[in-house]
Amino acid sequence: MKVAEPAVKRDMPLAYRPDIDGLRAVAILSVVCFHAFPNLLHGGFVGVDIFFVISGFLISSIIFRGMEKNTFSFTNFYLHRIKRIFPALALVLTTCFIVGWFSLLPDEYKQLGKHMAAGAGFVQNFVLWKESGYFDVASDLKPLLHLWSLSVEEQFYLFYPLLAWAIWRSNLNMRAMVLVLMVISFGLNVWWIHEDASGTFYHPATRVWELLAGATCALATTRLNSTITKWLSGGDAKANHILSGFGLALIVAALGTIDRNSLFPGWWALLPVTGAALLVLSGPQAWVNRHILGNRLMVWVGLISYPLYLWHWPLLSFAHIITATTPSSRIRMAAVALSFLLAWLTYRLLEKPIRFGRNTWAIPVTLVLVLAAVGYIGYNDFERNGLSFRLPSNYELEPVFTGNADPICQAADGQGIEFCRQSKAGKPTIFLLGDSHAWHLFDGLTSASSGTKEIITVRSMGACLGFSGVSADPKRTDCLANKNRIFSAATSDDIRTVVISARWDIYFEPSLKAASEQALREILTRLTNKGKRIVFVLDIPILEFHPKYCLDIHLPLRPSISAIGNCAISRQAFDEKTHDYREIVTRILKDFPQVQVFDSATKLCDDRQCPIMQNGKLLYRDYDHLSVTGSEYIAKWLEPLILQKPH
Repeated sequence: MKVAEPAVKRDMPLAYRPDIDGLRAVAILSVVCFHAFPNLLHGGFVGVDIFFVISGFLISSIIFRGMEKNTFSFTNFYLHRIKRIFPALALVLTTCFIVGWFSLLPDEYKQLGKHMAAGAGFVQNFVLWKESGYFDVASDLKPLLHLWSLSVEEQFYLFYPLLAWAIWRSNLNMRAMVLVLMVISFGLNVWWIHEDASGTFYHPATRVWELLAGATCALATTRLNSTITKWLSGGDAKANHILSGFGLALIVAALGTIDRNSLFPGWWALLPVTGAALLVLSGPQAWVNRHILGNRLMVWVGLISYPLYLWHWPLLSFAHIITATTPSSRIRMAAVALSFLLAWLTYRLLEKPIRFGRNTWAIPVTLVLVLAAVGYIGYNDFERNGLSFRLPSNYELEPVFTGNADPICQAADGQGIEFCRQSKAGKPTIFLLGDSHAWHLFDGLTSASSGTKEIITVRSMGACLGFSGVSADPKRTDCLANKNRIFSAATSDDIRTVVISARWDIYFEPSLKAASEQALREILTRLTNKGKRIVFVLDIPILEFHPKYCLDIHLPLRPSISAIGNCAISRQAFDEKTHDYREIVTRILKDFPQVQVFDSATKLCDDRQCPIMQNGKLLYRDYDHLSVTGSEYIAKWLEPLILQKPH
């Protein structure tokens, strides 16, 4: 494989730099490794941030050099972007639609259609931001999740050239303007990460500073910046060797220290972004760039990095969907190998011929029409509810919960609390306290008590013991903030009975054990002192597979029920997994003999197993929450205990 020699003269117009392709390889290999084997590389997702720096550098180099020579053309710029981005994207979207036809249920296929349309329209980041929430579909089950980053880049490509041209034509200081915009974006990112972690992750305004970091590198190689970076872009070889080594060290540090629990991007993103910028600035002759990034294998991976990024995640996601549970390491390795093969074929047979072939208007116009058609097909799928005619006529989805919040509850000082519901107007008498595992009891208890005067309310948040502020999700910044409001509502004079229910196993992990035990003792003491009746709910069994796979649906690529055994959890496995937290809770409850205990497992399990279906209906809506059917089933046993009725 022949690779172009590194560019020696840094001021040559867009001289090919193999080390940039090598840096692309670092980025894509990090992302692929994280997606396929997350336990091996916890911070691999920062490869996307490296891509942002590279994109900002290359695009800015094209724009700045074109403006220097008065040769920049908006038409040529956007036509080249179309020829670069659209072919592989249209192919991957079409392939996902075809595979989804044979493997996805209507609600899954409907979501795929929405993501196809969003991906083709380059707004996937906004769609995912809107979808994000505690009950969002697991990322592994979204084959087009990864297109959010491509959307951010395309939004940058759309508006940034216009802004740069306006700055240039206004005779403003380009360097100063880029730095100001970068600082504003970074500041917004640092501030907003504590308010909305998902919004900060997906929004272009909090990501553009990473692309502008690449733009500052481009300024160092053009006459638009005449002084500040001469030392970096000049000929001090020793300094550049040091910079490249330090840049690589920062990226390695990011890969090893950042994980999915980190508040990211935030301050953490400085590690990969600064590392990538230093590697770009140090030039192709720096030791790391020439001998590591410029390695032929790394350059080859970099050349196919775009189609590899597009292919690898859908293959891993569909592997998860088709196997029903987390795919084995062998299957994931096969998916990665196949993604490399498809990426190489896409690059050789589709991307190169279109990018470097005949330069006619027909090609970009055709590509725009093709991608628009693919996007419309996805939108049509979404509008027609996932094309359910693909399934037998007797297929029906489980009824879904009516929502997380309602005006009655929110009006009673419940605004901003994630799960805030009330059975009817008036002053509540029964309070469901805990996390989402208190919330999933609401529909069943509301139905069971409909003939009584009781008014049931729930105010809770996912992965958060709202009454204490203890959260199992480090990104849950609103948990502690709502502690006093939730406790005040639960102890109001009209509340007679408090039902405490939560997914206890996540709060009694080693890192949270002491805080959770103290919080539980405190709430039981305070509720007892307030004279409240307390019903403590021991949690339901947690699934290792999505309950939808227990539906007897015949699609060619859909796993049958036999793929997950008998759609039940072994009682032995359940007892082993819950032994530790149940032992702690039992010890705590011995000090509060007045508390009534309801053990969900006694109603959902027998001596051998814990079935997740009853009379052909699912008792679960996802891995660890009851469905409407399951909520009503549990309420049949729980409601008499709450109302002190005889069984």
